[in-house]
Amino acid sequence: MSFNTSMHSWAQLNYSGMGINEVWGKDLAAVNKALRMNVDVNFHPVGCNTVKSLIDHEFAHQLDELLGIKKLAPVISLDDDALNETRA
Repeated sequence: MSFNTSMHSWAQLNYSGMGINEVWGKDLAAVNKALRMNVDVNFHPVGCNTVKSLIDHEFAHQLDELLGIKKLAPVISLDDDALNETRA
């Protein structure tokens, strides 16, 4: 995992899971500071500046891998609508 990645989710063959970067995981204050900064510079959306939001985000990747959520027509439509809205 690269230094700039605080946490990630993976699914390969028979294994899947979530992990936190060893460097970031040692210092909760540093993680919180980095998350706030990521929101301030618009790298992460508003409201995604907590460790809980980070875990929720990675857990959603796990659910998607298990259930194929991003391949469902209503989800594709929502994603397309959001992309079109940002382009307008």
